[in-house]
Amino acid sequence: MRIGLGIDLHRLIHDPSRPLLLGGVEIPGDLALEGHSDADALLHALTDAILGALGLGDIGEYFPNTDPRWKNADSQRFLEHALVAMRQRGYVVCNIDACIVAEAPKLMPYRSAIRARLADLLQVEPEAVGLKATTAEQLGSLGRGEGLCAQVVVLLEQEEKPVPPALKTAADATEARKKTAAKKSSASKTAIPEATINPASVMGKVIQVWADGASRGNPGPASIGVILKTPEGGVIHTASQRVGEVTNNVAEYRALIYALQIGSAMMPSRLEVMMDSELVVKQMKGEYRVKDETLQGLYRQAKVAESSLDTVTYRHVPREQNKEADALANLALDS
Repeated sequence: MRIGLGIDLHRLIHDPSRPLLLGGVEIPGDLALEGHSDADALLHALTDAILGALGLGDIGEYFPNTDPRWKNADSQRFLEHALVAMRQRGYVVCNIDACIVAEAPKLMPYRSAIRARLADLLQVEPEAVGLKATTAEQLGSLGRGEGLCAQVVVLLEQEEKPVPPALKTAADATEARKKTAAKKSSASKTAIPEATINPASVMGKVIQVWADGASRGNPGPASIGVILKTPEGGVIHTASQRVGEVTNNVAEYRALIYALQIGSAMMPSRLEVMMDSELVVKQMKGEYRVKDETLQGLYRQAKVAESSLDTVTYRHVPREQNKEADALANLALDS
């Protein structure tokens, strides 16, 4: 487990034209937080807490307030950057505890909305999000109502890797080796692409995502494969990992969520998502209703990840066109 602490302070100003955001929720009124980005102090503190738990520095190292690219930027993008780094290292959020210190505004009416929003962003239950608000008892600059301070403590937990079942006999072992060799031989017919493009060079440009989920058993051992490319075909990023024992549709959504999160961290002008799952594509486009309760939660997670991007398009492609992502997914299952 890892523990991280984040603290962020911003000056409070009277500016009805500038929204006051905390945890991604707009607090109505004529008060606003002064800052280079949208100045969401709660998301800034949460981002710092996650980066700190991972030993990756602080938010200013990645998004300095001297860089015009982050002028009025949505702080959810900063949080997604930290969450992607967290997931790449095999961690998930166990719980967070946050405290906001300010004389104004009064946050009690918005506490439930902020907790729900943070739970969606972190992919945890609302019960895993602690949120308190207090005043500075008229002491110092905070007590004079000149600013707002957000403090967040986060606990990260490393996910357990799936353990394959033990082989019972020598015959079982021989048969398993034959099946694994056959699967690897099949996958080897499709070359696994290697990243050749610097992710920093595609910021503000179009990125294409090829995503696929695979399940052997439906439900059964499942995995995802994700490839990010430039429109010209240059490979920016590849990912291949197991996602437990789930159905194929769940695996497809897991692949999509990962793709949206990693794509968001690269700050493209547009993310073009290609998948061979007609169901997931049409649900994300609003053409199909999401009836399955399990998929409803994943759909909401995907929509939260989607909201961190300026523009996202979805396209259903034939399986043959998505064979590289499919090969990556099967590589995780065979490893």
